[in-house]
Amino acid sequence: MTPATLQVVTRRSDHAAIIELQGDVNSDGDAAIKEAYRSAVAEGYTTILFNLSQAAYINTSGISVLITVVMQAKKAGQKILVSGVSAHYKKVFDLVRFSTYVTMFDTEDAALASLKSA
Repeated sequence: MTPATLQVVTRRSDHAAIIELQGDVNSDGDAAIKEAYRSAVAEGYTTILFNLSQAAYINTSGISVLITVVMQAKKAGQKILVSGVSAHYKKVFDLVRFSTYVTMFDTEDAALASLKSA
């Protein structure tokens, strides 16, 4: 199976910057993921939503990249949400305690709706 090259697509909503990861999330995406996060913060966003619904595969290096970004955000007082995580990766995220640092939602719409009611 050929790896799916990661595409990092950033969109904006009224309440959050949405960083959608499409393809394989691994160490190859390190710079692109961190740059998307830095750009969103530079634009003034304090809430970042990582949409993983189009992530084909996430390996330990990819999880490490996400944890690094989440720890940076936590230190800076920013809020990180994650949506579109498959049942398998939810279990993995629970095992590595990633889910204790982010709020996870089944869909992007549910994540954004939670911000409107906050």
